[in-house]
Amino acid sequence: MIYPSFALDGADLAVLALIRAQQDQLLYRAAQLPGLWPGFLQRNAFARTLHGSASLAGIKASPAEALAVVDGEKPESLTDPAYRALSGTRNALRFISQAQTDPYLEWNAQLFKSLHFLLTSEEMPAAPGQYRSGASLGGGSEPDAADLPKLMGEVMDYLREDTGDPLVRAALVHLKFLEIRPFRRANARLARLAYVLIASCGSALSPVFCALDEWLARHKDDYVQQCITENGPGAWLKFILRAQYEQTAQLAQRSQAVARAAEEVMHLSRTHDLHDRMQPALLDAVFGYMLRAGRYQSENGVSDVVASRDLRRLCDLGLLEAVGEKRGRYYLSGEPLKQIQARVRLGGGTTPNPYDLVQETGV
Repeated sequence: MIYPSFALDGADLAVLALIRAQQDQLLYRAAQLPGLWPGFLQRNAFARTLHGSASLAGIKASPAEALAVVDGEKPESLTDPAYRALSGTRNALRFISQAQTDPYLEWNAQLFKSLHFLLTSEEMPAAPGQYRSGASLGGGSEPDAADLPKLMGEVMDYLREDTGDPLVRAALVHLKFLEIRPFRRANARLARLAYVLIASCGSALSPVFCALDEWLARHKDDYVQQCITENGPGAWLKFILRAQYEQTAQLAQRSQAVARAAEEVMHLSRTHDLHDRMQPALLDAVFGYMLRAGRYQSENGVSDVVASRDLRRLCDLGLLEAVGEKRGRYYLSGEPLKQIQARVRLGGGTTPNPYDLVQETGV
């Protein structure tokens, strides 16, 4: 046990049950989405995770730029360092998606060294995949570098031997990585990825639906305070479980918005006798993402002539608006899609803190 004195209390167990109920609801709602739309929901969550990760690391990138990186593009507006950081997170999350379903996955230090390499391999000063030989760039108190193999070995023993709830295991390893800082840099990013890997193993949910970066970016000050305040694993767990509950609730609500928007996009498509391949592009535009001809062409496997013709027709119908000229041209939502966006936008209000729910309802 990496925290020998730690024990779950009744409120923790009740909140874990609430999270599992939220995750079941998310799975159900995603399964109700027609056609290709579950993939859109996952891609949207992937982009928001990248955007949240960048924000937490102080990297400037827009949600649209993050989505472009998910799709394998390098936006001209994105700086090279920002692109390297975003693409590293993308590659690490793709690795996690494969590891999640591997029945022979082994918990060992090399697994997390590989994850760190994927995360930072284009940032050579980060010594990708290698333990730090001196102090990390984070500053503050941390174990001596010579103790890292032993400390990481203890974490691996915990992962191999503990059979508790994956969310609890993930939260405690997240905290331990923040404490020991095994690498020279990118330790916080790695800790959040380790959380995703551990939390999603054995789950039917995509790893990006377990990621907390979007929520943590919205509560950055609270997250930083939790990271630097030594309140112990109990307080940390409550913070992380609150984050997981509220993030999962947000995803479930977003799936409803996607379903409503998809219905309206399909109705528009039938009204104007559009090819089905145009629908994902229109849904992207509804949710505020920019569309480029190159991606439209590659995603649909059509020639540049067909792609140009499709996009021109969507502009002629007022469904898309072209911005810029020639190579720099991209497309945004036209007025009919903006109206859909306004209709499906989720109402106000926030998801309550699950610990408050437990206290109020006695769940």
